[in-house]
Amino acid sequence: MIDSTFKNAAILIVDDNIPNIDILVGLLTVKGFTNLETLTDPRLVADAFKSFNPDLILLDLMMPYLNGYEVMAQLKGLIPSSSYLPILVLTADISAEARQRALFDGAKDFLAKPFDLVEVVLRIENLLFARYLHQQLQNQNQVLEEKVLARTLDLERINVDLVAAKKKTEESERKLHILNADLEHRVAERTSQLKMANKELEAFSYSVSHDLKAPLRHISGFIDLLTDLKTTRRTEEELRYLKVISNGASEMGKLIDALLGFSRLKRQELRKTTISMSSMVSKVLDFFEPETRNRKIVFNIGEIPDCEGDEQLLKQVWINLVSNAVKYTGKKEEAIIEIGSAVSDYEITYFIKDNGAGFNMQHAGKLFGVFNRLHKNGEFEGIGIGLANVNSIIVRHGGHCTAMGEAEKGATFSFSLPFAF
Repeated sequence: MIDSTFKNAAILIVDDNIPNIDILVGLLTVKGFTNLETLTDPRLVADAFKSFNPDLILLDLMMPYLNGYEVMAQLKGLIPSSSYLPILVLTADISAEARQRALFDGAKDFLAKPFDLVEVVLRIENLLFARYLHQQLQNQNQVLEEKVLARTLDLERINVDLVAAKKKTEESERKLHILNADLEHRVAERTSQLKMANKELEAFSYSVSHDLKAPLRHISGFIDLLTDLKTTRRTEEELRYLKVISNGASEMGKLIDALLGFSRLKRQELRKTTISMSSMVSKVLDFFEPETRNRKIVFNIGEIPDCEGDEQLLKQVWINLVSNAVKYTGKKEEAIIEIGSAVSDYEITYFIKDNGAGFNMQHAGKLFGVFNRLHKNGEFEGIGIGLANVNSIIVRHGGHCTAMGEAEKGATFSFSLPFAF
């Protein structure tokens, strides 16, 4: 769905250099973008904005008549405050001042010429994805507001009826009081849920933006500078604050990397080969040998037949599943991990079973979601992306994943692959 949305996106290219325009148009056309508009005269951007209604603008800074900063100043008066129109600046001016001014004046990203064509496409897709998420957030907010309004009108009508009933009998007055209290609780609960949903949607929209990592690097860099600054003696409390900030930036970086990696995983091309799953599992277990050598772990390996699929991606599946089994049996005096398979008429099912922490089956539906964890961070490390990656890989192979478990009694994770995909 998102890929098709990208290909139909309206992209306006503004550059006084025709060869640059030809390069960008050719590149975007090859990548499947079909709705392109070009301008060599920046004075026409305002009119083109009104008629073309672009989803993304590629803008040069150094142009005759109007420079890129002046163009962005004009656009500010045309773009609604609630709208999100990404502008990618492409310029030969590589100075820090130019970058900072462009971002301050409204650009969402900045690339210096000559630019890498692959990077240009990735930046464009990231910006279009950010715009898509913003539009989804706006739509969701509108739906939520309509529901709140409708619910409010319902409650007002109910309250009118209850007030009328109160005048009839004391019993009606008692029921009205009870019902009003219940309704107020529901309104407060629903309002709280709506606020939380809005915050989650907004946080997700911003977190996937590709340029989050630059500010994080700045934070980490300045924290290191402040920590190492010899002209100022830091107190223990100040150093602790700096460490907390640094650790927070590092954790955010990991989350961004994981999310972007999950996104890239969905677009990675599958390379079909015949795979020796038995050999692959053996290599994965060898990979974890340094981590398990000082633990008492029994590995029971059954028959693991070959299959067809992408070797690198399926290896990542086994790495994630074995890593989880090793991790969640960490508190067992003797861990038992069993790996095996079952073959039906149309598919092969591989499984890994352990006697570790397990999970409540009521929450099994959350296991394969992004950043969904059933255990607290203090209990087991992780960010909640591994099983989402597993599920994404298996679904791309035409298969499916299942999970069975019981709290403190272990878990069994399995994935099934068709004989041909």
